[in-house]
Amino acid sequence: MSRGIGAHAKKVLEDDETVIYEYGGYNLNEPEYWNENHILDGTITIQKNCFVEPEIHEKLKKCQVVERSLLLNVFQYLLVMTK
Repeated sequence: MSRGIGAHAKKVLEDDETVIYEYGGYNLNEPEYWNENHILDGTITIQKNCFVEPEIHEKLKKCQVVERSLLLNVFQYLLVMTK
């Protein structure tokens, strides 16, 4: 269930170093705050150099069948050695 409170943003400018957005909010629970004309309340300036480059991680899959067979081989070896 929604509370009726939200926001909207519009990208104003983007270059190699900066992105600038204008934003505004609304509240559908209060008729005086519906903001039907999408009046903007302020701006947000983001420097692109603040973002870290993404790292690519490789997921390692465990092979349970190989681990189980390896354990069985070790146990069989130990049984033979103790006789």
